[in-house]
Amino acid sequence: MSLVIDASSMIGSYTERFTVPVAAERWIAAAVAAMADLSDRHTIQAFATWTHLTRLRKDSRRKPITAGQAVSVRRSVKAAIVILAWLRTEGLNLETVGQGDLDRWLADGPTTRQYARDLVLWAVRTKRATNISIPARLKNSPTQALDEDERREISHRLLGDDRLDARDRVAGLLNLLYAQPFSVIIRLTADHVVVREKNVLLHLGKELLELRPELGSLLQQIAAATARSGKSTLLGSSPESVRASTSAISLSLPDSSGWVSGPCPAARRPSAT
Repeated sequence: MSLVIDASSMIGSYTERFTVPVAAERWIAAAVAAMADLSDRHTIQAFATWTHLTRLRKDSRRKPITAGQAVSVRRSVKAAIVILAWLRTEGLNLETVGQGDLDRWLADGPTTRQYARDLVLWAVRTKRATNISIPARLKNSPTQALDEDERREISHRLLGDDRLDARDRVAGLLNLLYAQPFSVIIRLTADHVVVREKNVLLHLGKELLELRPELGSLLQQIAAATARSGKSTLLGSSPESVRASTSAISLSLPDSSGWVSGPCPAARRPSAT
């Protein structure tokens, strides 16, 4: 019996750890396919493979990939695609662009352009470019956090995509909208869920928060399924398994230009009665 349990545990761990690299590979392939220029496609594919996919595969053998790593991959590849498109409109490429050109591009746009640093480092290292650089961001820089577009992307996807696992959707929304760590989320039980008329509320520490209808409905469904299964917790067995699932979701998101509209959903407190 112990051998069967151990084998099952190993299979589950393997699946969790390799979900994100597979999602990353698919997302990158779709992003590359959407590029107009064939030469730029080859450049981005090589850059993404050797800079990100190789590292994700290696890291996933030791521990699950975090949501932060997943978001960083998307930012880096998207910035790389943007700068290559800009170079083409300027009649430049990685071989001919100068530091002055690069400084002008950085100064004329949003701070997210700094994420092209990964591409520049790779291009110089592989002799595709010379004498250009982008300064490293400070670790406490606000650009390290999710920006508003990314927050809208993820929250809209989690709220509206029925193809995703309901537990992953709820866990991701609680982390995103309520800043709850996964170590807390996995301990939630049916006792934390309160239904008042048509409203669903959730005990988070000392707070009793009213959930938006879509999230409340999902949580009620999960609570009912959990009661039928005899399990005690609602959303997962370990922080790593929940984190791995939500990381894969963040990598599978489409670009905001083709997906998101409207403001980021905000948490609401229950009205006084």
